[in-house]
Amino acid sequence: MRSFISSIRNKAEEYATQQLLGQSRRPLTITHSAADLAANTYVYFHSFKHNQFEAKTKSESTLGANDHFVHELFALFRGRMCGHFFKNQTPEVIMALLADREKDHKRDKSGQTRANLLEGYVVWPVIIMVHAMSEILPTRTTAEAISCLQAYWNPYRQGFCAWKMFPGNEDIYYDDNAHAAQALVSAYESSHNRAYLEQAKSILTHLIIPSAQRDGGVPWHTNNQNCRNACSTGPAAVAALRISAIERDDRLVAFAGRALKWLISTLRDPQDGLIWDSLTFEENGTPNINKMKWTYNTGFAIHGFVLLYESSNNPEDLKTAVSLAEAALNPENPMFDHTIPTPTERMYSDSSFFLHHLVDGYRVLTKHALSNRLKHEICRIAAFGREFMFDQSDGLYYRGSCPYSISEESRAKFNQEYGLNKELTVNGQERDEQGNLCKTLIGCAAWARILHAAENV
Repeated sequence: MRSFISSIRNKAEEYATQQLLGQSRRPLTITHSAADLAANTYVYFHSFKHNQFEAKTKSESTLGANDHFVHELFALFRGRMCGHFFKNQTPEVIMALLADREKDHKRDKSGQTRANLLEGYVVWPVIIMVHAMSEILPTRTTAEAISCLQAYWNPYRQGFCAWKMFPGNEDIYYDDNAHAAQALVSAYESSHNRAYLEQAKSILTHLIIPSAQRDGGVPWHTNNQNCRNACSTGPAAVAALRISAIERDDRLVAFAGRALKWLISTLRDPQDGLIWDSLTFEENGTPNINKMKWTYNTGFAIHGFVLLYESSNNPEDLKTAVSLAEAALNPENPMFDHTIPTPTERMYSDSSFFLHHLVDGYRVLTKHALSNRLKHEICRIAAFGREFMFDQSDGLYYRGSCPYSISEESRAKFNQEYGLNKELTVNGQERDEQGNLCKTLIGCAAWARILHAAENV
């Protein structure tokens, strides 16, 4: 009976969401759900005409017509330097190719100048939106979003490019593709479309895992093998373990275990237990650690060790996940906004597009340890976003988590809440190129994922 009632409720929610998607974007009340936000985000940013996600004005992570052309030239010449596309090409062929690119730049297939098109997003925000939609919205709508994502696919490298695919595009980031593998796994889990799972496996098998052969760490970009980044290594391990949980694959488990152990042994601060950003090797081979601490890097580590524990039943893996979570929960750590004087009231200072990955780590750990504490923290993060980052006038969210970086109005609200006199410190990522406040695809998608986690813990 319980499963029957749950099934009816899910169908009702899907119907309601589908009805919203069929309408124009609308303002939401403060009691909106994750599905409300995800649907509004989809309606606002998705273009059926151009089959892409796009912003209304040039803003963070968008490329306009001129940017698109410059990006193509940059990627093509990067390909030349890497010995890929331009290999054995004559100067005449290269110049003819560039002339064709310029013609394409000036006019699209319909005859409309690209300068009149809206600002398309680079791949990272699109991936996070696909991830959010896979968890929250009906599968038909997710399929439309994944269709947009496929425009970035490089079949020769078995990975997604930073911008849409064109011959010679070698601008490929490992972290983008680790996120994409996760999004595709979520899409498979909601739709049971095997093509999504196979593409996720291909990304790991053909693109990411070969890059980690040296020591287990995954680089950031395909053109630089002299760095190892937590933001690539962590989500790649998580994606591998999620796939193996669906279909047991010992090679994926071995890769994930090695990657996570490298992360802990190389990039974990022994003082506060958090994860550093990256390791780079100088020309003489000297290692250099970037000790910046972002919320998502520790979140990936928590998430990964929980999944490794579920795969291995090794209590040491769970112990590591718990110690990472306890370190992340400590309000004295540098990931929190110390502007707020009372430690228990402090919020993480990272933007939502990092923070939702920490929430992922907390969410999966609630099944095994620290349940009440982590559930409370997830709900607290969601409530903060709803209170300070939500704009009721358009039903969308700002991307950050520091209200005093958005506007005078949000700064005043923050100061009143915490009894402060914090000055406005403008975050340019919350504004378009004209300096006007704007919403971004990745910010809204990330907050939708956080709200969804809070609704389901």
